[in-house]
Amino acid sequence: MEEAPAASGDDFWAAAAAPYQGVTIRGISESTPPSNYVADVLAPQFEELTGINVEFEATSWDQMYSKAIQDMESNTGIYDFVYIEQDIVYSYMAQDYLVNITQSLADN
Repeated sequence: MEEAPAASGDDFWAAAAAPYQGVTIRGISESTPPSNYVADVLAPQFEELTGINVEFEATSWDQMYSKAIQDMESNTGIYDFVYIEQDIVYSYMAQDYLVNITQSLADN
């Protein structure tokens, strides 16, 4: 298994994630080599560092888009993160489906 570049301060990640250990986050993406790398390499490493479980669904673009939009429109909260292709980012923005995390990151 390939190793992702080590994040500086693995202890930081463990401490920051401590309140969320055992929580499961779910995401969906188009099945591409980069997303498969995330699912196969990065997600397991993230789980090991943080104790947060990752369920990562990689599927066809059509299914990914349909499932993500249905989840957002119905506000079911199935997915905590979704793949956003540059071609559709503006439609997500127009529907207010995106959250700007800049301030949250700056505060923490």
